[in-house]
Amino acid sequence: MAAPKNTQTSPRPGSSEAAASGWASLGAGGIGRLWLLGGGAVVVLALVAALVFSGAAAARTLSDPGALTRWALPLARSVHNLSAAAVIGALVFAVGILPPRLRPSRRGREDRDGDAAGHPAFTRVLTLAAGAAIAWTLSAVAVLVFSFSDVAGQPLSADPSFTSALVGFMTDISTGRAWLCVTISAAIVATLVFGVRSVTELAGTLVLAVVGGLVPLALIGHSAGGNDHMGAVN
Repeated sequence: MAAPKNTQTSPRPGSSEAAASGWASLGAGGIGRLWLLGGGAVVVLALVAALVFSGAAAARTLSDPGALTRWALPLARSVHNLSAAAVIGALVFAVGILPPRLRPSRRGREDRDGDAAGHPAFTRVLTLAAGAAIAWTLSAVAVLVFSFSDVAGQPLSADPSFTSALVGFMTDISTGRAWLCVTISAAIVATLVFGVRSVTELAGTLVLAVVGGLVPLALIGHSAGGNDHMGAVN
């Protein structure tokens, strides 16, 4: 008597089942989730200690933006930098290092979904990219808002004048325009990471993440040959 065949199939790449499997096995074969959480806690504690030791979060005599902005802006920048690096690094692995599938599809012998099973490492790295892209987008929004509060010396407020000035910051000031571009780019990258799976499309997503996420911040840097260079550095 023939043994019953195993009809269980692996999740199709890009499906909700594959995403759930990726979240469940994110730490498998690599850095565990507890280590990731511990590393995040160490970063936060080190940042708080640096702010306290340097006095960077102390109240200002003039144009004080409030305690929330003084503490939240450095934290948001740290999350932004780490999540952007995670997105770009994960996409580099997905595009140039990890195979997208366990085996190449044979002509005329494809599975019922029309393709070979997705490689577990490829699924996990895209899951990491998706989660980091969400954090990147949210932290970019936070940096944009808190940067305006810091530059204007105004605490966060729901007052229409604050909102109007924030819009002007995003449209008329180079720093605000740069962070708006970064936020939009991060949101597009997050959407694409959830929706695309081909290597070519992921390569385009990687280019957008690098160009849209890093170039605007480089363009608002201060030139070494510019006026008052030392003041800008300070």
